[in-house]
Amino acid sequence: LSLTNLGACLTALRKSENAIISTKKAIALYRQLGRANPGTYQSELAASLTNLAALLSDLGYHGEALVAAEDAARIAQVLANKKPSAHLPDCALSLVNLGACLAELGRQEAPAVGRAAVEIYRRLADINDAFRQDFAKSLWIFARGCVKLDVKLTEALDAANESISIYASMPELLEALKAEVRTAFGVLADVHEARGEFAEAADLRHHL
Repeated sequence: LSLTNLGACLTALRKSENAIISTKKAIALYRQLGRANPGTYQSELAASLTNLAALLSDLGYHGEALVAAEDAARIAQVLANKKPSAHLPDCALSLVNLGACLAELGRQEAPAVGRAAVEIYRRLADINDAFRQDFAKSLWIFARGCVKLDVKLTEALDAANESISIYASMPELLEALKAEVRTAFGVLADVHEARGEFAEAADLRHHL
């Protein structure tokens, strides 16, 4: 776990290239441990792959990011099928990440993957308020992917608006989530623009 944690710390310090190296070492270690003890360290491996995909995507290595994201989602879904109560949140996160990677590459399956993540987070948020932030974020990430592909713009509009409504229902967290909320409003403006609703988009951007 120390290598994974080191990767996270380096990311926080914006040393992304070093974080990638560290995360790849963690992945190699978890694979080795998993081979020695089949069925173990799969959750840690999936989490590390999800982190790697995000790091690679941030640096523009979208092809490599997709490979890692697909591997993470595959492992996370197997774990979630075996024990949903323990692994469904990680599965949702892996699908959010996979959907975003697919959208960056213009892949038409991106919205379906993003929607699957949204619906998992919806179920989790219905049970536990602690997942409301993740649910809100998954909604605007889904909407952003639709805009990138110029598809499902009505669904994207509904998702972006729902995301903002969820953030508004958490006033105690709004200050801490300021950047995230701002991004959600930016995505909503992008959706309006993609729909040809330029006045609405301009008004939103004016208040960002």
